[in-house]
Amino acid sequence: MSIISSPNLARAFVRSMRNISGQAILLTATVLSTTTNLPAAQLPPQGSSRVYIQVDGNQKDLVLNNIQRGGGVVHYEFDSLNALAATLPDQAIEALRKSSSVLKIEPDPARYLLSSEITPGLAAIETEAAWASPGSGLTPLSGNGVKVGVIDSGIFEDHVDLDASRITGEPTQILQRVNAKGKPQYETVNLGPDDEAYWARDRDGHGTHVSGTIAAILNNDGVAGVAPNASIHMIKVFGDDGTWIYSSSLLNAAQQAANAGVSAINMSLGGSVPSSTEEAGMAQLEAGGVVLIAAAGNDGNGTYSYPASYDSVISVAAIDASTGVVANFSQFNDQVEIAAPGVSVLSTVPFANEGSVTFEGTKYTGNPVEFSADSAGGGDTGALVNGGFGDTVGSWSGKVVLVERGAVSFYDKVRNVEHGGGIAAIIYNNEPGNFLGTLGDGNSSTIPAISISQEDGVVLRGLIDGQKAATVVKDTSINSSSYAAWDGTSMATPHVTGAVALLLEAYPNATPAQVRKALADSAQDLGAPGRDVYYGHGLLQINQALVALAAILSGDGGGGDPPADTLSIVNGSVDAQTVNARRGTFRITWTTNQAADGTVTFSNGGVFNQAEYTTSHRFDFRGRSGDTYTYSVRSSNANGTDTAGPFVFTIN
Repeated sequence: MSIISSPNLARAFVRSMRNISGQAILLTATVLSTTTNLPAAQLPPQGSSRVYIQVDGNQKDLVLNNIQRGGGVVHYEFDSLNALAATLPDQAIEALRKSSSVLKIEPDPARYLLSSEITPGLAAIETEAAWASPGSGLTPLSGNGVKVGVIDSGIFEDHVDLDASRITGEPTQILQRVNAKGKPQYETVNLGPDDEAYWARDRDGHGTHVSGTIAAILNNDGVAGVAPNASIHMIKVFGDDGTWIYSSSLLNAAQQAANAGVSAINMSLGGSVPSSTEEAGMAQLEAGGVVLIAAAGNDGNGTYSYPASYDSVISVAAIDASTGVVANFSQFNDQVEIAAPGVSVLSTVPFANEGSVTFEGTKYTGNPVEFSADSAGGGDTGALVNGGFGDTVGSWSGKVVLVERGAVSFYDKVRNVEHGGGIAAIIYNNEPGNFLGTLGDGNSSTIPAISISQEDGVVLRGLIDGQKAATVVKDTSINSSSYAAWDGTSMATPHVTGAVALLLEAYPNATPAQVRKALADSAQDLGAPGRDVYYGHGLLQINQALVALAAILSGDGGGGDPPADTLSIVNGSVDAQTVNARRGTFRITWTTNQAADGTVTFSNGGVFNQAEYTTSHRFDFRGRSGDTYTYSVRSSNANGTDTAGPFVFTIN
């Protein structure tokens, strides 16, 4: 199998990934980038903004007409949240803020990708032991019968390590038009294989890599996924460049996945700006029985990333499975819930990405130089010669030319070798280690070029006699079954998603709250004793989580009151009362069996949080007399999360 040691073909990983030394990867373009019907999200025109608009449910048509008259475009309608996503001129937004039909306007923030050998990561989280566990009287576990949603860049379903019969998908809605009557009219891209936005097309690689960690099959080849017989439902939201999307596209995709019947959703993506509409949507999905898992973020600091940092979502940190230590890129905060392997995670990718030189029987592995030509057949062979810095054109007809980094650009070096008759260029680093090189957007060459480390370059330079042959292989072919070892909380997240698939196969009636508690109770404590900001409850331990979930369900007595050590909202305690009908004030209260925080979520997207830990929860609101409100409540602490609702209340 071909193994890629670094993610140098994915534009998304400029933001989302770090190499093991912690240095940012600076490649900014991809040889696989093509025109697509699912492009990178576009910034609004100057003087306009893309926003969420929360509306009075009875006034939606009026708001839609006002958006059209203001020169705006509606992208999505979220009827269950009484919300819209739209782009409007800033002046029109200010006019809408004054409308009694509009309850709230907030930004629609960006979201970015964050990135059958039993790998060390699978061993660290007890995967094989979990497979052997019969679980609730079933046959050994494999994720069979569980459908998992993956919101990502698509999937190469014909990879030899993926089972196409268990893969379905759809693109997110990406184009909206308004008909002659001013009503939104959505156009969804075609699902045919010739369509650039086809969900089974993945030119970025991120979605295929994530999916392999979840469900790569056991076929005595390649790698194994945590839940090898789980089904994948891919919602493609990222295009070939894998750069960014809007929050509303993510929320829409999550609702599409839930409508497709998934039990869990993997979101190896995130952004630094929260959205109350997105938060309410995620809470609604969890309340509906979907387990939500997202990457904690790769900025290596204590900031929050969303959707991972919403209470309804499991935030996953990354560790190095070989050391058990949190990765230096993994974000740390009080929302981190659990840790999983996220350093050098080997998984499936949809392209071969090999750069190597073989000389005197020794193979030196490197990286392809982006935008240079691929090798012919099994590689390009010629006598190895020293080309210095490659800053001038030499007499290199039929030669493989070794040049040192520095003095001139990579493009100039490769062009000089090409003009001098060379058949391949090898660029070795001028400092320890290897690097990722590119000829630059718009440039190309007719010969292959690869980069190698300074150490290997010095060795080769010392062996050159001008006669001995070297063979250079540079292969970046697409739609081929290959493997890559990548870093990121993106890579940690699907370990947890696969674990959830195993838990739900064994116990299909378990609620998201019960699954989360089982994961927390069974995690291997790392770092400071107890839950901490770096590891959450600790390292994922799947087999122990199965034991914990069995105990939780047994304690529930098949659906009765939960055990005393589990947080719960006391049955029948949720109440709403009018305080002053004339002023439209009302109060929502409930009681928990343990001190916990509290959240009230309204169907129109409003979310109100109470950080204080208490058993008596009270929220006061002001609405309008005679209006009806639909709301849900939620409480969380270290012992779990419980939700109640939705409830309907009318002020009178």
